[in-house]
Amino acid sequence: MISVERLLTNLAVQNGVSFTAAGIPYGATEVFGSLDFSFMPAVVAEAIRIARALSEGIESDFDMELVGAQLFPAEEGFEFNVTVRPLGDDIGVLRGLLFQQAADRVFGWNEEKLVDLMAVFKRFKEDGYEQERQSLESYTAALAARVEAHQPQTAMAE
Repeated sequence: MISVERLLTNLAVQNGVSFTAAGIPYGATEVFGSLDFSFMPAVVAEAIRIARALSEGIESDFDMELVGAQLFPAEEGFEFNVTVRPLGDDIGVLRGLLFQQAADRVFGWNEEKLVDLMAVFKRFKEDGYEQERQSLESYTAALAARVEAHQPQTAMAE
């Protein structure tokens, strides 16, 4: 099993992509796997946008299951953080391709080998990805409800 963060880090390294913000270079591991500030929310939001476009007209949660991410509020940066399910499941290859396409759209790394992270962040803030954020919030809530529904009920004895 490989994490989505590791996949994107490997792709960036293989493609010879460099990241910079305000003249400071950043490694791919810092861009995708940093605990302090990660660009994964932008990649996940774009992956949701792509998956939604592919499943347009189909009433299903398959697109959100395909992305396999959950949202957690954050005070700064992208205003939310995400956790993403690893790529080891039955649809891992499809998910990997989805995230590869999403990262290319976000960073444009097939055209530019030097990615300005400040420009990426600015584009994200200008776009807002509001629909994608709302979909992710709803999906996260639905997952939590499913987990709660499957928890054994314990009665309190008085």
